[in-house]
Amino acid sequence: MTHASTKPYIPDEFHVRDLYHPDVMANPYPYYAHLRDEPIQFGLEDYPPGTIPGLDKPYPAWVVLKHADVQEVCRRADVFSSRDIMQEESEAPTLMLVNHDDPRHAELRKIAQMAFSPKRVMSDVAPWMETTVEAQLDMVGGGTVDFMQDLAPNLPALVMTKLIGTPEEDYVLLRRWANAFMVTSDFTLAERQQCNIELWNYYQSAVDQRYADIETGKPVPNDLMSAFIQTESNGSRLTREEVVRFCLTLVVAGAETTGYLLGI
Repeated sequence: MTHASTKPYIPDEFHVRDLYHPDVMANPYPYYAHLRDEPIQFGLEDYPPGTIPGLDKPYPAWVVLKHADVQEVCRRADVFSSRDIMQEESEAPTLMLVNHDDPRHAELRKIAQMAFSPKRVMSDVAPWMETTVEAQLDMVGGGTVDFMQDLAPNLPALVMTKLIGTPEEDYVLLRRWANAFMVTSDFTLAERQQCNIELWNYYQSAVDQRYADIETGKPVPNDLMSAFIQTESNGSRLTREEVVRFCLTLVVAGAETTGYLLGI
């Protein structure tokens, strides 16, 4: 394995299709720098979140690494679409926002911004988070705490249960499903398939129950699930399926990646 502080030897014929080689993954930044000095290359076979190596067939993709080029790609949705054909053709649930182009992306972003009110985060979640961290520390017990082992993997999943409005004890399930959704995790093909099914069924059931409670006039919590169902923008609301997809998007985008971010 190449140490992060050691600049590896990069042959002139190095190509973007080699970016997932273990040596490159161990320290990719010199390879990115090398590719930035080369013309944009096509041919990286990537697996979007939720797709399954060995089951789904990847589509070769362009790799864009220069800042100016990335800006141009982001501005030109008419040329560079966020739609992911591979994910759509797979059994994986397609995600909200990240797989949409304008104008629908702008509509969805506005609804999400309205749902993520400052009060919901600061007044409701922040105080709860303090007591939750204390409870997690109590579970670890006295002595030395390994933050990345004992706290970082749990906290994002716990926050998702609070934000979305599902039982707090289910954070262990959310962690597993979110990790399985990421291609870099160590799950078998069968385990990934089962986790994708469980993830979808979990939120579909929760969203169906919330719709039923709202329709029958039962009081519902002031959480993101209720907000996604009830928020309206320019006369438009999310469909029931979009609400489910928003919930699982938050989990797979937040529960796994945020755990690593906490360690930086």
